[in-house]
Amino acid sequence: TGTAIVSNNDKAIISRQSSKSFATASDAQIYNSSSHHNTDANARLDRLKNDDSDYLLYDIPVGEMTYPDRSLAHRAMVAWQRTKSIEGAYLVQQILERLVEEDEAGNH
Repeated sequence: TGTAIVSNNDKAIISRQSSKSFATASDAQIYNSSSHHNTDANARLDRLKNDDSDYLLYDIPVGEMTYPDRSLAHRAMVAWQRTKSIEGAYLVQQILERLVEEDEAGNH
């Protein structure tokens, strides 16, 4: 067997995790799979920024955006804003202009 080198910070994390008590085994499994959650969150963020932005800008006819579509527009703008990039600013502007087009078409 090999010897693992563990830093003091890692020891503190291991100590906190091992002292956790869970109501069920599945609760412990959910707690221990938190890195999987981050991967899922990143995948959702990528989808919001790419696929959903294209859907909002090009796939919905003007005047037919639904309330869930507007909610999606809000989430996509927040996702793009968090990138703090020129591309993000440009796409937020495009989505906002699309929402204005909806209002001007009478879809409030």
